[in-house]
Amino acid sequence: MTFLSSSKLGSPSIKAKAKIATLAVLSVSALFSSSGAIANSCSKSDIDYYLQRGFTNDQVVQLCAGPAVTQNTSQSTTQNIAQSNAQVNTQSQAQKQQSQQNNQVREDQSYLSAAIDAENISMTSQNMTLYPRECIDYGPSTGKASADLIETICVNTKLNINFTGMKIGKATKGLLFVRDSSLNIKGNIQRELLGMNELRRQDKEAILEKLSTNPTEVFLRIRKGINPSSVGDRLKKYAK
Repeated sequence: MTFLSSSKLGSPSIKAKAKIATLAVLSVSALFSSSGAIANSCSKSDIDYYLQRGFTNDQVVQLCAGPAVTQNTSQSTTQNIAQSNAQVNTQSQAQKQQSQQNNQVREDQSYLSAAIDAENISMTSQNMTLYPRECIDYGPSTGKASADLIETICVNTKLNINFTGMKIGKATKGLLFVRDSSLNIKGNIQRELLGMNELRRQDKEAILEKLSTNPTEVFLRIRKGINPSSVGDRLKKYAK
């Protein structure tokens, strides 16, 4: 009978290989026990087979679970990309619409500044602010000499016209030496009286009597050569 020497039985290379194989199996088995997708993809014999053929732990994991994980990850990534693109497109469209709206407001502001007899006309999509000079006729309304005693009193004002509830009234064309062209506007209007200290006491009283700080309507004078109906049509777009 031939006996193996203790040196052959205790070969370091054989023991090292055995330890490496055992650790590899335990390591991969631990990975598979913590992942249902991996355990369902490969059996214990499959793992042993791949390890015996020299595959690393990472390679075995990829072989057994890679396709399922990659598919799920790909689907999730695709969904995230689609959502991100949708958000970008929505933001881009909103910014484009806002830019177009701003350009339209600026264009209409320029037109109205040239058409309405007022100073410093400014607009947003919500309201319009302008500084006209408003006039009233004040004096006795009866008697033979009443017409000769009527005075025209003017004062600088600031008007803020809210587009919510705004209604465009009658557009009146001017008559030479008789009346100016005008446009009637109704709605939520605030009026501020400017330069009242420059007026005589009786004129102040007349202005305060005729010009309300919260009028329900105003008549805007339209410059010569401008059709007041065209001004009304331009403002109608902003009525809310």
